[in-house]
Formats: sequence, C-alpha cells, structure tokens
Amino acid sequence: MGYRVFNGYPYFVYNGFRHRYSSVDLCDYDLIDSYSDTVESSYYGLRCSQAYDQCAWDRDIYNDGERDFRYFCAEKIDRYFL
Repeated sequence: MGYRVFNGYPYFVYNGFRHRYSSVDLCDYDLIDSYSDTVESSYYGLRCSQAYDQCAWDRDIYNDGERDFRYFCAEKIDRYFL
C-alpha cells in the first residue's frame, strides 16, 4: 500500500486498488458508502493527489467511526469511456 509509480504514472495503492495520484491531472473522486452504494461526499475539479488525499482523510474518519471498512474512495469516470 502507498504511493507507487506504474509505467511512469503516479498512483496511490490502497486495499489492492490503484488510484490516480498525479499532481498535474484533474480527477473527480467520490467517497462511497459500500453498504448503501451511495455517495457521501464528492471531491471534484481538483488535482488527483489533492482529491484523493481529501477523500482518503474523510474515508478514514468515517471508517474509524464504524470500526469497519465500509467507506471507500473511487474516481468518477465519464460514461462515454465505458
């Protein structure tokens, strides 16, 4: 877990998943409640590293309160690319 570079691109690895972590590119992250599949908070229009850090901070606070891994951060992707 932690900061890693794959194929020259920066990622943050958490719980087996890669999250974009560029200090240049913009990302849209959501804090997701895995029990209800709802968005608790959004972190949009920020540099990837900033958006992920803010989401991860809140995720950890929420999960500590639940004493579980209920909440996770996910990057929102445009449906056009799916």
